[in-house]
Amino acid sequence: MRPCVGRRKDSTFGGACGSVEALCAADRKQAGRATNVVKNADSTVDTRGAMRSDEAQLLMRIGQPRATEGREMSIFSKIFGGGSKQTGSSELQEILSIFDRALSDEKHQNSSLPPFLKEAIEAGADCDKISGGVGPFGFCATNPVPVNGPMGQLAYLSRLEASRGQRLLFHRLGSTSGPTGLVDVFEAVTYDGGQWFILYLDFYHPRRSRIAPDGMSLSSKLSQLSGFRDYCSDFPYDFIDAKNSINNEGLAALYIPISNVVEQIENRVFNRPEDHKERLDSAKSNIVTMSIG
Repeated sequence: MRPCVGRRKDSTFGGACGSVEALCAADRKQAGRATNVVKNADSTVDTRGAMRSDEAQLLMRIGQPRATEGREMSIFSKIFGGGSKQTGSSELQEILSIFDRALSDEKHQNSSLPPFLKEAIEAGADCDKISGGVGPFGFCATNPVPVNGPMGQLAYLSRLEASRGQRLLFHRLGSTSGPTGLVDVFEAVTYDGGQWFILYLDFYHPRRSRIAPDGMSLSSKLSQLSGFRDYCSDFPYDFIDAKNSINNEGLAALYIPISNVVEQIENRVFNRPEDHKERLDSAKSNIVTMSIG
């Protein structure tokens, strides 16, 4: 049975967000299955869904900036940037393996979820599109993107690229009613501020969809995380504060470097166009559970 999720406050990865016991009438009516008050499905999800504690400690230790040729450089630039991976370092290979499991391996992500949430996710349809979905895929609540849990949401959105090949920054607005229950609503913008989106994801599935919404594509490359499951009140200008507030440095290591966006933030390039503001207002008006920043 899919849990009926009440009003919730998420952490960056849906961690210690304070479980809230409440009946969600809209979800119960739509799904026709939930009959009892249950705890927030995200309330006990932590970084165990992304990596083991020893893996997190290794990333914390290795990810410290190092001075190289007069500039700071992290070993992560060898993995995600243009640095050479031909170092012969077993440590680097171990880090590559950790990143791959944390960001790409859906079975690994699902294996450490709380039992009740793992059961609900694994009971979901293994699909690229939800059967009976109506409307533009990913762009409406009636045809959300199926993904595997909170980490699946972050991984999917972080691999999305817009029509000009730009990746996305994103944050979660809250949840609304979908085909089989609640779906999560995200606002997203390209790194250059040129394109804005409202995206809908259903995280009760055993894997991420391999399909991108129309006009977008999914990168085949290992991609660091570029958004949050929290609501960001000054999105995306509060990206740096949101990343700095992550209380687990192992998880923080999975995120893009601040240098990827600091220039755009300083130059105030992110300005919502009027048509997006209308879509945003419409999406917010249909929110039934809020993501509180």
